[in-house]
Amino acid sequence: MKKLFVLLTLLVLVVSLPLSVSADIIYEPTDDFLEEHLREYDYVYRRYTVDGPDGELTVYKSPEDCLIQGKIPNGEKIYIYYRYTDPDGIDWGYVELWEEDIIGWLPMPYVVPIYNNSDFWNEFEDRLKEESGIVPSFGDQEVLFWEYPGSESYSTDTVGDDPRSAPDYHYIFVDDSGLKWGNIGYYRGIRSSWVCLDNPTADYDTLYAYRAPQQVGQPDTQPEPETEPDTQPDTQPDTQPVTQPVTQATTQPDTQPVTSDKEITPSGISPTTILILAATVAAISIGLLVVLKKKKT
Repeated sequence: MKKLFVLLTLLVLVVSLPLSVSADIIYEPTDDFLEEHLREYDYVYRRYTVDGPDGELTVYKSPEDCLIQGKIPNGEKIYIYYRYTDPDGIDWGYVELWEEDIIGWLPMPYVVPIYNNSDFWNEFEDRLKEESGIVPSFGDQEVLFWEYPGSESYSTDTVGDDPRSAPDYHYIFVDDSGLKWGNIGYYRGIRSSWVCLDNPTADYDTLYAYRAPQQVGQPDTQPEPETEPDTQPDTQPDTQPVTQPVTQATTQPDTQPVTSDKEITPSGISPTTILILAATVAAISIGLLVVLKKKKT
């Protein structure tokens, strides 16, 4: 019986070891799956809105490991850094949410891409004009660097009075309200942004106090409903951008629509789960051997 007790103790230690190792991996900046599939994934670095089943989206250890790393509520904005397509054709996105202690992979059919500067370039390419210049100086006032004309997202920086330190632009765009915008490739860490040349220091409400903002399209990731054709004319243009690299090394990943009620999960079983099952089977076997041995005696 002493030997049996020692054996069971060692078995428990072996089973608990992978659990602690797996927990440590969550906090590492590198990912084992990324390293193993170095040539099989794409760099994305794009913001998405979570739209998972049952109000949340599950993040897994990898597209081949169903160990759950955490859950993200619907509506939360996240960055997806890498995209991997599994053998079934399903796209998986790699996320790092350090504040929530969630690092892993999620099925991309449950996220919606957020309209960004690359989409804007693709949508309004025919209205962009090559023209170079320097953003006017405004002393100590902060200049607003917008993600794209009509966006509500921006960064700020103080340009100063010295023209040599002012940001320069090489493309311009005139929006529907007549405002002139200059595209800034890079300025003090701010990449691929836009400055309103008519009023570089004005916020959104000031720019569009008496004018309508520029209307932009949104990426369409939902499947077309199988219904009878609509007899009314469609007045909304299809503005889904065709992805191409612009000034950022980003591409818009194609997200497959969810066509089944069954939730998408990784194809493989967690190694930890396999070890636990194996340990459970071993413990049951040992228990049966002990019972049989007692019966014989």
